[in-house]
Amino acid sequence: MEHDNSGVLGGISKFMIQDVRVRASSPKLLSHNTALINALMPEKFARIIEKPEKWGRLVESCVGSHLLNKSKLEDYKLFYWRANDLEVDFVLKKGDAIVALEIKSGNRQKSEGMKKFMQIYGDAKTYIVGGQGLSWQEFLTLNPGDLF
Repeated sequence: MEHDNSGVLGGISKFMIQDVRVRASSPKLLSHNTALINALMPEKFARIIEKPEKWGRLVESCVGSHLLNKSKLEDYKLFYWRANDLEVDFVLKKGDAIVALEIKSGNRQKSEGMKKFMQIYGDAKTYIVGGQGLSWQEFLTLNPGDLF
């Protein structure tokens, strides 16, 4: 379920098969326009790109914004997934089809969250965006609906 009344921020729910529990989860907030995030950053781009943790958050926000904005046009539902300390950044659902996306800003490819997600939802398609997977720049040129 998407929480989006302002047009500035959108909230995505935790992915679960049980719809009642989905409604009870706290939403993950995403900006429709990452310029809002960037405008409030006190550091310049050259500095941020050298800090993996900050850069990773910006890349994830950028991909999330893209997915959020396209979700209405391409008729898929957008979620995140978390179980204890394991997570998958974004989950797309269209009908019975599920796509899981892990966003990586560095070369680390290992994702315990994705492994656990696949144990539970084995039919899902999975993609790594960034790192050694599909570049985030190339991902932003794709229609997420085509990932199904």
